Amino acid sequence: MVKILNSEPIEVNYRVKECFTLFETIRFSDGIFHNLDYHQERVNETYKLLFNSQPKISLKNILKYGKSGSTFRVKVIYDINGLIDILEYPYRKKEIKSIMLVENNLLNYSFKFLNREFFDYLYDNFNADESL
Repeated sequence: MVKILNSEPIEVNYRVKECFTLFETIRFSDGIFHNLDYHQERVNETYKLLFNSQPKISLKNILKYGKSGSTFRVKVIYDINGLIDILEYPYRKKEIKSIMLVENNLLNYSFKFLNREFFDYLYDNFNADESL
């Protein structure tokens, strides 16, 4: 059951899938990857709690530095076996004009799963730029 703030609960026809592919999105600007230690800590915790394993990736070892002066975001995709892919996207600051507050007891988002179908559903069906 999903509840949008100040509305009645809405039944969402979303099937929770087992998905163990995860990601980190890291901003690169001024010649550095920002908050890399924080991202590595989250990767480490994910391996520990979700996989009961030591981390198979070191962000410092797999990320290559780009051109100074450019700003982009890097999406590191990984699973229990290690690195799957590294994708690079232009960095665009998101303009947020509206936020939707969502209560959902079906989805545990303690980990950054690559499967984002639930969030896609929210953005496609409700008028908000961001959800909490």
